[in-house]
Amino acid sequence: MKYLLKYSRGAELKYISHLDTIRVFERAFRRAGMPVAFSEGFNPHPKFSIALPLALGHESFGELMELTLNQNLAPVEVKQRLNEVLPKGLEVLEVKEYHDNKSLMSRVNKVVYRIKTNLLKEKLLEKKNRLLRESPQILKKTKRGEKRIDFWQAVDSLEVVEDSIRVVIRVGENSLRPEEVARALLGEDLDNINFIREEIILS
Repeated sequence: MKYLLKYSRGAELKYISHLDTIRVFERAFRRAGMPVAFSEGFNPHPKFSIALPLALGHESFGELMELTLNQNLAPVEVKQRLNEVLPKGLEVLEVKEYHDNKSLMSRVNKVVYRIKTNLLKEKLLEKKNRLLRESPQILKKTKRGEKRIDFWQAVDSLEVVEDSIRVVIRVGENSLRPEEVARALLGEDLDNINFIREEIILS
C-alpha cells in the first residue's frame, strides 16, 4: 500500500541536510515499527521518496513524501505512530492513500514560497511594480554554462502579503530558486530574510 505524507520542517531543524532528513525518517520508521516495504536486489532500501529536496535554512509546511508499506494501515495510524517518534521540528501533517504510478518527483509542477522580509508592505509593492515594468532576465550558471531566464516565465504569480512575498515558482528546466526571486526583488542583501516553503503542487 502506498501513502502520500505531507510534513513540516520547522525552524529547529531548518539546517539539516536532505540526506540527514532521509536518515531521520529511516530511524523514525524503525522506531515506530512501521512495516515499510524494501526494494529488491543486493542492496535493498526502504521504499520511500521525498518529492523535492528542501534547501538548508528553509522552513516548510508542505513537504511531500511517498511511502510504501507491506501492510494496509489506516492513514491516521501512520500519522500518529510517526509523530510519536519524530524529533521536534519534523511533524507529519497529513497522510492519505496514494494510487498514482508516476514517481512523486516527476509530478512536481510548482512550489509555493513565502519570503518574509523586514520591509513594509508599501515598499514591497513598489518593488513588485518595478519588476512588472522591467521584466528582468536572471543570469543562471548551469553545468552547460550560463543562461538567461525570463523572470516572469519562471514565476507563475507573486503577491505581497504584509511584510512577506508569496510567490509561486514553476518547476522545470528554466526554474528559479527562491533566493534568485528574492534578489531580483530585494537586491543582493538577503540578511534577515526567511524562506518558508508552503506547498508543493503536483501535476
